[in-house]
Amino acid sequence: MISKPSQQLSTYLSAFAGEKSAQLRSAQAAHEDGAKDLEAASLEQAPVLRQPLAPRARGRIGAGATNVVKLDDASELMAVRNKRWYPPPLKPLFGTYLGEDGNLYTDLRIGMPLMGRCNLAESPLLKEAGHLRWQHIEALTGVPSSELVDEEGDRLYATFFYVEIAFPPQRPMATFAENDEVTIVNTLRRFGRFMLDGESFLCPSETRAVMDLETLSPEVASTVGIPYIRLSNAFVKQWGGADWLKKGCPANPGLANIPETKSAPVGAVVAPKVRIAESFPAPDETFTPLTNQATQTLYQIVPDRDINGVGLLYFANYPQYLDICERDTLSALPGALFDDELMNLRTLVQRRSAYFSNARSDDVLEVHIRCWIENPFLKGDPEPARFPVNLHINYRMNRQSDHRLMLVSTARKTVYGKMLGETRLLDYLRKARVQ
Repeated sequence: MISKPSQQLSTYLSAFAGEKSAQLRSAQAAHEDGAKDLEAASLEQAPVLRQPLAPRARGRIGAGATNVVKLDDASELMAVRNKRWYPPPLKPLFGTYLGEDGNLYTDLRIGMPLMGRCNLAESPLLKEAGHLRWQHIEALTGVPSSELVDEEGDRLYATFFYVEIAFPPQRPMATFAENDEVTIVNTLRRFGRFMLDGESFLCPSETRAVMDLETLSPEVASTVGIPYIRLSNAFVKQWGGADWLKKGCPANPGLANIPETKSAPVGAVVAPKVRIAESFPAPDETFTPLTNQATQTLYQIVPDRDINGVGLLYFANYPQYLDICERDTLSALPGALFDDELMNLRTLVQRRSAYFSNARSDDVLEVHIRCWIENPFLKGDPEPARFPVNLHINYRMNRQSDHRLMLVSTARKTVYGKMLGETRLLDYLRKARVQ
């Protein structure tokens, strides 16, 4: 079972802000007082007043329930009508705005659209980050995304060619759960005329009061334990359909408003290397293979689910395809090493992905996967049973129509809330040590 957010992030948040804010404490206390008043007001006789349940109570009692309060006389009925049974809702978030520093700030409360089987999920988070990147481009250039064109008047798309996600190992993605609040600090830089780079930092709201968010960088974030997503874009246009994209330079003068950097994005250096190798490096010798060679799983593209509004395979869906095929690979391991519970508790720590091609909606994807697991016996850990379930997974994705390389990715994942001693994997790793 997944713990409540307050338990998951208590250590994390206390490092930045100590106790909860006075406003949050008073709002929570008011909700508790309202619930106590509701129980005390349940009388045995007299007329009945029916009031809709407040949202928090409705979730607890049932969507179709009502608040039934019995009253002795008309004066008591009037008193109940004048009584404020439920406190006002928590203070709403600020929304999205462009700062004077050129960064885009978004206050976000995690809800169901951003969640998967184990709290915050990767593909929904990428959709949000990608959407914010497009908003950031619009805010700085003054041009709606649909009007971004080259000198020939052809529509351009800021397609993503490299994505890097980094969560602290002790605070993987699943530690962010429903109703947790973050401020996303989005940076944006331009390299030349057709390449963009920047980060989305996921800062718990309390960090705003204790550190300068304008100074955030991947190095600072890694030091203080703030997760971030690095996104790199290249401007392209469709050339003969979705399966062939051509680089282009925006003709819109507003592009000059995006700060220019002299350093090429990390992805521009990494992507050519992994394209040649068709793989990121394997893990070190303390990891034991779960698959002796790469497995292949086919994924049929579903147009109504996988294609975005401009007819391209949505970049944020790529990790979801990898997860689906990864589940097939882990489920097929001998000895049923991964049951459904372990499968559903997988959560991301780090991922690097280089995107190379798109595909037509009628194509099939070939996903190749190799899996390793960190072995406490090879690390000399004194308590192997209390060691976390840490996975290293390498992926390669091709389109079946012409076997063109579409994506190379690597990920570090952990099984959230489970130790090796609670699984069948411990014996497997003990035997693997002597082989």
